Amino acid sequence: MTDGLNTLVGAYVLDALSSVETERFERHLRGCPDCAREVGGLRDTAAQLGQLADRPAPAPLRAAVLSGISAVQPHPAHPPLHRLIRAQAWPWQARCWCCSADSLP
Repeated sequence: MTDGLNTLVGAYVLDALSSVETERFERHLRGCPDCAREVGGLRDTAAQLGQLADRPAPAPLRAAVLSGISAVQPHPAHPPLHRLIRAQAWPWQARCWCCSADSLP
């Protein structure tokens, strides 16, 4: 797992690699028991998730999620960057002006 190909395990399981990447990863897989084990585990998980997608959520869970959505507060919008820079620059500028005024004859 030292050549970085282990990062492709999830994409391989979901069949999201190009044919070139798939061929390269499968060559790697033949000699890497760690990746082979991870591929097996992710395939099992993907199969289980696929079965769950066919079932509707239990009514109490659906009701709780939908009612909780109204209580979620969006994050406040960030002020534009130029305002942040101006706000942070002001104390620095004030100190510079004061220092400059002190140095006047």
